Amino acid sequence: MTKNVFFSPAWLPNRNASDRSGSIIRKIRKIFNSANFSEKINKGDLVCIKTNFGDPGNANVVRPVVYRTVAEIIHKAGGKPFLAETNGHGYMNHKRSAAHYIDSATWHGLTIGSVRAPLILLDGFWGVDGVEVKVPNNLVLEKAWVARGLVGVDHVVSISHFKGHSPYKRGQSIAASLKNLGIGCTTKTGKYLAHFDPPLYVDEDKCDGCKRCLSKCPVPTAIEVSNGKARINEELCLLCGHCKSLCPPKAIVPSGLHSEELLQKFIVDLSKATLEVVGKEKFTFLNSAYDIVTGCDCRPVNSVPLVPDVGFLLSSDPVAADRATLDLVNEASGIPGTEADQLDCVAPGKEKFGTCRLFEFCETAGLGSGDYELIKASPKKTPPLRL
Repeated sequence: MTKNVFFSPAWLPNRNASDRSGSIIRKIRKIFNSANFSEKINKGDLVCIKTNFGDPGNANVVRPVVYRTVAEIIHKAGGKPFLAETNGHGYMNHKRSAAHYIDSATWHGLTIGSVRAPLILLDGFWGVDGVEVKVPNNLVLEKAWVARGLVGVDHVVSISHFKGHSPYKRGQSIAASLKNLGIGCTTKTGKYLAHFDPPLYVDEDKCDGCKRCLSKCPVPTAIEVSNGKARINEELCLLCGHCKSLCPPKAIVPSGLHSEELLQKFIVDLSKATLEVVGKEKFTFLNSAYDIVTGCDCRPVNSVPLVPDVGFLLSSDPVAADRATLDLVNEASGIPGTEADQLDCVAPGKEKFGTCRLFEFCETAGLGSGDYELIKASPKKTPPLRL
């Protein structure tokens, strides 16, 4: 089935730099108006704005003005918005706990005052608070763990920065609506399973019995140290990765690392689990195709964009949203002197992210449709710009 994807381009021919239609605020209002978004929101609805706060050292992330504009649209429709994320896997990073990650968000100017919505971590303080759900028509994952904070929300607006998943790598997965829906809405357990083979195990030749692994384990009885060696109870372990991050001799390791292709299958299964818990009809997906780089926002580095800014794309279908965005990015000319040179994709029409099988897996699993109709957002419906 063909899905509608609304498009508000970053730049229009015959428009000069002082033309107010180029305002990001106007572009977002225009695209939400064109999609009749306000009709989906009832008075008093709890509306989750799901995104990725990003690493403090990475300035390629979505700007606060985008979140603020969407929050204002939700307020005007009668809803109660909140800006939400989930914790990252492991312990030694800026996403290790709600306290660390919300502090990191402030580095990008994300506060209740700047976006007019409170910041929430959907999977609790340590990132392990989720609901277990069976994955329908699964590819590789029989059950998944969806962040508990999504249970009972009336609508979710997924705002994703369109980018690649790994730098300088051909055939990599893209990271946008589907990754925000799958990886971004699961607990640390789901994040581990998407990237690594279970279980976590202890290399006894390296373990020195220091007991650091016990200090931040959310299940106190999951690890025991006897005879100077740590042992992990697989039945109790939540695969949060705290012990792995904290182990000084690196004695705690996963059983294996997934390929990029297998990661894409896990993204599909985790996405289906999220839709099963929340309801597919309760989602709206907005892709921000600005500052398009090859690496994820969780990397602590700032990159030069691969192509010029493309614009905003909005759809009720995550597969259509990502497919349409990827097509527009591939149609664009790469920027000389950037990673486009290394990836040999400066010429317009050349693939910027290699051969991505993500959409093939989505359609096999019945997650969504890669067939879409691109609809230019209508400027005639846009309300005047008032701050």
